[in-house]
Amino acid sequence: MKEDRPQKLRPATVVGHRGRLRAKFLTSNATGFYDYELLELLLMYAIPRKDVKPLAKTLLAKFDSLRGVLEASPEELRNVSGIGECVTALFLLFRVLSVRSMEEEMRKPGLVLDLESVVRLVRMKTGNLRKEMLSVFFLDNQNHFLGQQSIEGTVDHMVVYPREVSRAAITANASAVVVAHNHPSGVAEPSPEDRNLTAVLSNALKANGIRLIDHVIVGANEYFSFQSNRAFQ
Repeated sequence: MKEDRPQKLRPATVVGHRGRLRAKFLTSNATGFYDYELLELLLMYAIPRKDVKPLAKTLLAKFDSLRGVLEASPEELRNVSGIGECVTALFLLFRVLSVRSMEEEMRKPGLVLDLESVVRLVRMKTGNLRKEMLSVFFLDNQNHFLGQQSIEGTVDHMVVYPREVSRAAITANASAVVVAHNHPSGVAEPSPEDRNLTAVLSNALKANGIRLIDHVIVGANEYFSFQSNRAFQ
């Protein structure tokens, strides 16, 4: 009777353009890849048996950059010929996973929430959203991140009830709050309504013993911090 000997694993056969692109990615860690090639690689997992290089280049041209593609809203993606539910779901999943990953990073023991982290998270959450969305970040007395909550508004207006924000902060056992919202126009300059909202929220939170540390307005390529600009009333 012959002994059973362990079989050697044979390397997977690289077949066609897709196989070569995937093998190149795995061996190079994306070094030397063009943006369209990375996007092409991602699209391959949502669109089988079709050349997706033209679609990758179309998406980059339409949304100007990789960030623009990955932050595009589902509605914007569906308006691109060749994009269906599978691609839309894949890109949305990428954003959700990125947001969850950022939130996990923020919760690391001893890590103090910083302005750049707030801006990155808001940009990832809102992307090219055509509505304003307010993100409320709950912090402990040492400015460690406890969690966050979002309130969605309209194209150019956001209805915020200060008492609701205060109640949410109390429920989260927060000692301080940072609020941030996007400007769909892409311009981060605060409006009179933004300045009024900052003052109203600050007073409502203060009445409950909670500090409003900052209000951050996030544009496409810029942001405005009320704290950094000493713009609190």
